[in-house]
Amino acid sequence: MDKNCYECSQPITNLNLIKCHLCDSVAHMKCFGWARSNLDFVNGQPNLLWFCADCLKSIENLKTKHSSDTAIDTTSAFANSITCCMNEVKKELGQINAFIGSISDKLLTNTTPVMLSANRSSKRPRVISPSDTPKRPRGFSGLLSGTKAVENFPSLVETVPQPTTKFWIYLSRIAPHVSEDEIAALVRDCVSDIQPVVKKLVRKDADVKSLAFISFKVGIDLQLKDAALDANNWPKGIYFRQFEERNASSDFWKPKASKFPRTVPSQPATSPHLVPLN
Repeated sequence: MDKNCYECSQPITNLNLIKCHLCDSVAHMKCFGWARSNLDFVNGQPNLLWFCADCLKSIENLKTKHSSDTAIDTTSAFANSITCCMNEVKKELGQINAFIGSISDKLLTNTTPVMLSANRSSKRPRVISPSDTPKRPRGFSGLLSGTKAVENFPSLVETVPQPTTKFWIYLSRIAPHVSEDEIAALVRDCVSDIQPVVKKLVRKDADVKSLAFISFKVGIDLQLKDAALDANNWPKGIYFRQFEERNASSDFWKPKASKFPRTVPSQPATSPHLVPLN
């Protein structure tokens, strides 16, 4: 061994030395306070390396420079990413603005502005579309009806016929299996051959088979009121009266909920407004 010690510059004459892993410089173990056991331990661990002072300083400088360059590169990449994102957002905002502008142009083209009256208001004028139809409340009395005979006009416009005022009569004590068509046929035979309006007065969720009897609401021409209230025109066993619109009328017979099967009462349930036919 003809090399000199890195630390004391004296020649090394035995194997009690340590060697720099980077520059191959050697030094006495005693110059660094090493024992033989220390050298054996380092040589037995492949991950433990010894460096001289110069190489160690160079490694630290290289590490510091690499960290600085990496930080600069990371910051630059992050800034570029933000710039790209901002450009994409600006592009999309431009497209949205253009879309909103096209919609606004179409709305302005298809609408007619309302002229303000002489009394100016601080409120913005409401824009009414030509397709809007003004609504009037029920019972509006400002409408007038024409009276001139239609045959005096060379051309006519078809109109909706005026609604016919109906008289409503209440029929009760009807067997549960009787249908609205059968009641309509009965009314035509008893009162008039004009087709009546018949409505069965049974809840939608009710089991008709479990009811003792059912009732009907019948609408006929108002001129037939007297004939409809004449007991001689109706068959025996039917109860009837003028129908009255009530939210909770005590004159209507209602079946009570019961777990026992219903039976037909021996005596009919009468009402002061019902007229029995004997």
